Amino acid sequence: MGVWEADARGRLHLLASSSEDLAPLAGELEAALRTLGELPGARPPPCRWVASRLEEQRWCIARVRRELPRPPLGVERRGRERVALELAGVCIGLLGDPDRQAAAARDVESLARLALTVEQVPAILWTTNAELRITGRSGAGLTSDILPERVVGASLLDQFSKQTVSADSINAHRRALAGESVSYQIRLEDRCYDAHLEPLRNKPGAIVGVVGVAVDARDRAPAPLDLEDFFENATVGLCWLGPDGTIVRANPAELDLVGYGRDEYVGRDVRQFHVDPQIVDDVLRRLGAGETVRNVETRLRHRNGSIRYVLLSANARMENGQFVHARCVTRDVTELKQAESAVAYFKAMVESADDAIVSKTLDGTITTWNAAATRFYGYAAEEVIGKTITLIVPPDHREELASVFESLRRGEHIEHYETTRMRKDGTRVEVSMSISPILDADGHPVG
Repeated sequence: MGVWEADARGRLHLLASSSEDLAPLAGELEAALRTLGELPGARPPPCRWVASRLEEQRWCIARVRRELPRPPLGVERRGRERVALELAGVCIGLLGDPDRQAAAARDVESLARLALTVEQVPAILWTTNAELRITGRSGAGLTSDILPERVVGASLLDQFSKQTVSADSINAHRRALAGESVSYQIRLEDRCYDAHLEPLRNKPGAIVGVVGVAVDARDRAPAPLDLEDFFENATVGLCWLGPDGTIVRANPAELDLVGYGRDEYVGRDVRQFHVDPQIVDDVLRRLGAGETVRNVETRLRHRNGSIRYVLLSANARMENGQFVHARCVTRDVTELKQAESAVAYFKAMVESADDAIVSKTLDGTITTWNAAATRFYGYAAEEVIGKTITLIVPPDHREELASVFESLRRGEHIEHYETTRMRKDGTRVEVSMSISPILDADGHPVG
């Protein structure tokens, strides 16, 4: 609303406005008042008018019938306080600028066109607030079971607890709230979408939520659903790591290695699950430098406290020279490591034994020779390995070997077998031997 004063020359002067500067309307009001016969010309003393626009091209104009008091000290003539004093509590309608009204109407029409366009975009568009509660959702990509009225106002965290939203999606939204631009893939019903999130900012620039768009990615090659199936059902551990070591995504095989659920693993620092976190630091450093890492041996700590030996291979996704995330393959080699340890222990035991221990194939080729055998027979291991056992059997006892090997082929054990053997210097020595067959994984004798 506005309050004007007509001067002695019949001109209107804006005295006060409670909402906007209405001075440009003075000319229009002067014309309207002259049409009404209220401003014939000079008119002492000055009189005051109030005006209100009721609707398009219609105005309510009234004269203030009494002298207005002077404004109190400190109150400006055009201030809101002055308007309240001048109107003395009388309720007056709002006076608006017709041009601005028309502009507002055009804005409304433009917004309506934009809303109609957004509804037809072949994608899913949504916004959330800072608490990850959905504040808007639209787009032609919405299926019949995912309607705006069913999700607007819903909490993504609540949907996550009901397992209708993945941990990957929650983590991506949290990263967007932290100011990142995030791309990831989501699955809705039988479709796969490429999703992109950006921080939603208010006019001053503060982050107040997340804005996202998801585009149907079925037509890409290879089919994302096939890749998703491969990721989820791979027999080796697969995961994505952020450049700081944050776990972005993990498949079931990866989760089995550590014994944690997806919501307990994804979003945490991968170092927390490693016995040797310094190895992770070195891998991330190398990935950030653009290297491809292959078969780095490291140890994972399972939820039950056991240690899993793994080989880690990874490369980095780089965008504009920046390390975005790492793609990691984790192979469990615990059983192999245990077997290697057992073999190493057995070798150490054999090497430290006081008795001569010799192993050979079923055709008599020597395969191992311990330190005690070197001391007893005088041959170093490198002198005999690969040669036939007849090297230490006197010529007149070699016919015994045929029956010994035949017993071994049948899987039989020979205890306290007394015979004669020959040392490197040619001297003979009487020995008592215990001979056992070496069996392969299927239980067949191989030595």
